[in-house]
Amino acid sequence: MPGPVPGIHVFDQSKQLGVDGRDKPGHDEFSAWGRERPGHDKSCPRRYIPAMTLSDLEKAVSKLPPEQLAKFRDWFDTFDAARFDEKIERDAESGRLERLAEQALADHTQGRSREL
Repeated sequence: MPGPVPGIHVFDQSKQLGVDGRDKPGHDEFSAWGRERPGHDKSCPRRYIPAMTLSDLEKAVSKLPPEQLAKFRDWFDTFDAARFDEKIERDAESGRLERLAEQALADHTQGRSREL
């Protein structure tokens, strides 16, 4: 199997991070803020971050002060509406709504609809 074509695969050297893969005892216990991470289990692999459960999320939201809760509520309403719109769009593009539209038109034609 041929390798990469010369001149096409260029790696940007200016964006390299200072990543050091050597083991540094004591390095894992500290976060970017210089303190031990809450709930840090030293037996876990270095890169493992446990997923937040629904219960964790509920507890975190219930502890938000009123102004942050209002911001979260606004964000979530926007997020949820966008998800709903995406699903409707996917369903429309895939033809899933055609049958429903045809049924609604047939019901209207037969007098089984009313003005809203």
